[in-house]
Amino acid sequence: MTFQLLNVTARIIRSSNKAPITQSPRLFTTACSDALNKFRGAVEDYRVENYVHELPSRCKKDVLKAAANGRSDSVITMDGIETLLINIGAENKVSRKDVEIIMSEIGESESSSGAIHIDQMMRVL
Repeated sequence: MTFQLLNVTARIIRSSNKAPITQSPRLFTTACSDALNKFRGAVEDYRVENYVHELPSRCKKDVLKAAANGRSDSVITMDGIETLLINIGAENKVSRKDVEIIMSEIGESESSSGAIHIDQMMRVL
């Protein structure tokens, strides 16, 4: 019975004409990768000091929520990231140029204001 069920399942899978959907990881420039690593390091240092008994994802969510400045559209701006860096004491670890690079490569292309949606930032953080 189990063998027949496996046979039927295999035939269904083979007969499917839909190509498998694969998502390749997004490739960033070296400058963006370096800037993201600085930002990740700053957030991780803050997490180690202030979120010892919490999951790392809780810290990331709280940090990004604070960077969005309570905006209802869940968008993080450059000013929001810079304010966040000041608040967590990492303004000397991540420069404005690093933030500009992150915003230019990860930011929404249709937005001329240079904004990053919280979900996008959470994926790369």
